[in-house]
Amino acid sequence: SCSGASLAAQGIYSEAGVPMISPLSTAVSLTEQGYTTTFRVVPRDDAQAILMATYFRQWLRMDAVALVDWVGYEWSTDAFADTFTGLGGTITSRHTVASTDSYTATLTAIQPEDPDAVFYAEIDAGNAGFLSSIAHNLGMSVIGWDTIWLDFADPEDYVAAAGAAAEGDYAGLNGRRTDDMPGYSDFNAAYQAAGFSNYGDEADMCGAFAYDAAKIIIAAIEIADSADPMDIRDSSAVTAQYPGVVGTYTGFDARGDVIPQWSWLERIQNGQWVEVQRYRVFLPLVLNKFP
Repeated sequence: SCSGASLAAQGIYSEAGVPMISPLSTAVSLTEQGYTTTFRVVPRDDAQAILMATYFRQWLRMDAVALVDWVGYEWSTDAFADTFTGLGGTITSRHTVASTDSYTATLTAIQPEDPDAVFYAEIDAGNAGFLSSIAHNLGMSVIGWDTIWLDFADPEDYVAAAGAAAEGDYAGLNGRRTDDMPGYSDFNAAYQAAGFSNYGDEADMCGAFAYDAAKIIIAAIEIADSADPMDIRDSSAVTAQYPGVVGTYTGFDARGDVIPQWSWLERIQNGQWVEVQRYRVFLPLVLNKFP
């Protein structure tokens, strides 16, 4: 379930011809190593950045965006920039910050560029909201915030920090809320009945993804009607319309990334976050669905 462990193990699995379906390893590089035995049911870390760039360019017809990222999240900015420019957009400038003390100077430098939006990547919602408040005071109308991962960022903290300036801003989220999972109620009831006293009273998002990963492997074994690992790998690769707890898995793309990429965009409207786009399978990372 850990990206670092999966990256270390996947070569060993590949050499042994054993397929892996990771429930939680989100590192972008995991499915870019060329291993045909690697799959995952969670979205890549860059899915929402790609979705936001596509939405800004193709749906909102934005031409120019400035980029700001907190140190350590440059990979998210890379994904946004590559997608946005690949669709014909322009990046006016790019900045990396390591302290909120840098926000005013950074945004003041961006202000004369008059971008259609400022893309900001960081996990801390309070910091992101604070950046929004400064940006809007400088006359910048739209902030696109990459939350990095649903479990760690609370969009409500963004609103609390930004105040009225948050109106019209966007957030890209990655993962899956349990309220949005069609199979969660039954899954949670079974979890509670099993009595996992050391792990909390409610099943969480991570448990749901792990359960689906295991069930997809079991289904692949049944379809293959074989205990040969490569037969199971081949059956896993052509998984189609699997009805999981998290939702319906369309399948895996040629790299082993899941379709759909569980990510979505929300926008502040009248002080509330409202979903405006989700799981679009126009993302470059999910083309060519099956190997």
